[in-house]
Amino acid sequence: MRASFTISQPERIQSASVMWIGGLLFASILWFLMLHGQFNFLCAFIIASGLILVSLYDKAAAILLTLTYLFLMGDLRRILAVTVGQPAQDLLLLVGPIVAFVLAFPLLLRLRLSDGLSKAMLALLAVMALEIFNPKQGGLTVGLSGALFYIAPVLWFWLGRRYGSPAVVEKLLYLAIFPLSLLAALLGFVQTFVGFLPYEQAWIDVASKTYTALYIGGSIRPFGFSVSGTEYAVLLMLGAVGVAAAYFGSRPKWAVIFPILITGVVLASGRTAVIRVIFTLAFVWTFRKGQRLRPKKLLLLLSFTLLGLVGVVLIASRFGTPDAGPSAKNSVVNDALAHQAGGLAHPLDPRYSTAGLHGGMLWSGILEGFTYPIGHGLGSTTEAATKFGGDTDTGSSELDISDMFIGLGLIGGLLYLYIVVSAMRRSLEYLQTVRLSVSLPVAALLISSLGSWLIGGQYSTSALMLFLVGALSYPDIKQSEDTRTMHIRSRF
Repeated sequence: MRASFTISQPERIQSASVMWIGGLLFASILWFLMLHGQFNFLCAFIIASGLILVSLYDKAAAILLTLTYLFLMGDLRRILAVTVGQPAQDLLLLVGPIVAFVLAFPLLLRLRLSDGLSKAMLALLAVMALEIFNPKQGGLTVGLSGALFYIAPVLWFWLGRRYGSPAVVEKLLYLAIFPLSLLAALLGFVQTFVGFLPYEQAWIDVASKTYTALYIGGSIRPFGFSVSGTEYAVLLMLGAVGVAAAYFGSRPKWAVIFPILITGVVLASGRTAVIRVIFTLAFVWTFRKGQRLRPKKLLLLLSFTLLGLVGVVLIASRFGTPDAGPSAKNSVVNDALAHQAGGLAHPLDPRYSTAGLHGGMLWSGILEGFTYPIGHGLGSTTEAATKFGGDTDTGSSELDISDMFIGLGLIGGLLYLYIVVSAMRRSLEYLQTVRLSVSLPVAALLISSLGSWLIGGQYSTSALMLFLVGALSYPDIKQSEDTRTMHIRSRF
C-alpha cells in the first residue's frame, strides 16, 4: 500500500520543472508590465491569474470569488484610477469574462443536453455569436463589445448548470450576496449622511460630466462599491428580498438586516426597486411553505401585491412631498425621498413617474423584433454603439426582454422569452425539490430582478442571475438533497 502513494523521481522532476518554468514566466510578465507602466493591465492580470489558479483546485471557490470580485469591481476601478490614472481601456472589466470563459469553455465542448432550458440557452448563445457580425450595428468593434455585455453573462449559466449544486448556491447566498449587500448598504449610508471618500469624489468629478443618472435632484446618489448607482440599488434589493425569504426558510437571524437593506433601497431612490420588493415579498409570503402554483395561490399573490402597492401609494401621498427638482438647499435624503414620493404617489402622472415611458419602451422594443427580424446587432443596445460610432437609432429599452428583440431580432427575442418563462417555472419546481433556505431566496432573487437579468453594464448582477438560472438545471439536485438529508440524519 505504501508504494502506491510514492511519487517517482521523474514525476518529481517534471512537477518541479513545471512549477519553476511557470513561476519564472509569471514573474517575467509582471516585471515587464511594471517596467512599461501598464498598471491597469498588471492588476487585471494578477486578479485573473489568481482566480484561474484557484479554479485548478476548487471550481466552486473560484466561482464564488469571481462573483464577489464583480460586485466589488466598482471600487477597485475607482481606487486604481486615482492611484495610477484613468486608463483608456479598463481591463478590469475583462477579468470576469476571462474567468467565465476559462471555466465554461471545457463544459461547452462536452455538452449533453436533455432539458429545454439548456437547449434554448445554447441556441441563444449561437444567435448572439452570429449577431456580433451584424453590419446594422456599425463596426465589428461594437459587436465584440456587445459580447462582453451579453455573451459573458450567458457563460455563467453553464457554470451554474455544472457547479451550482444547492450546497454551492447556499454558500453563494449566505457567504457572499447577503454580507455584500449589508456592507454596500452601510457604505451607502456613509456616502449619504457623511460624504464621499477622496477616491470616490475623484470618480464623481469625472463621471458626473456624462453620467447624468448619478444625480437625484441636486444631490449625488449613493453607489456603495458598485459600478453604478443602479447596480448598487439592485444589490440592496436582492439582499432585502433574499433575507426576507431566508426568514421563512429556517434562517430567521438574517431578517435582522432587512430594515437596513430596505432603508438603503429607499435612499438609493430606486422607485422600480421598491415596487419589485413589494411584489417579491408578496410572492415570498404566498409560497413561504413551498407550495405549488395553483389558482388560489395566484389570486393571493395578486391580492397581496395590490395591497402592498396601494399602501405604498397612500404612504407616499400622505407623508411625502413631490419632487421639486434640483436645489442646492436640499440634502441627499430630502432629494431621495422627494424623488421616491413624487413617482410612487403619482404612478400614472408622466410629470413624476416614468412607468408609462418604460412600458412604451418595452412594447416598442418587442415590436422592433417583428419589424426588423434579423436584429440590429449584439452591441446595438449597449454603450459600445455610442462609444465606437455604431447605430444609435435604437439604443437600450432598459429591459432585457425588449433589448433581446432589438439586438437579436425575432428569433433571439423569442428564445430569450422562452428562457425567462422556463426559468420561472423551474424556480417553482425548485421549491419542491430543494430546502426552502436555498430555494425560496433563489426564487425571490430571480423574481425581483425580472426584466434585468441581461442588462448591459450590470456586470455583477447579470452574472449572478444567469448563474442562478443555470443552477435550476443542475442535473443532480434531487440526489444532492437526498444525500444531504441522509448525512444530517446520520449525525443524530
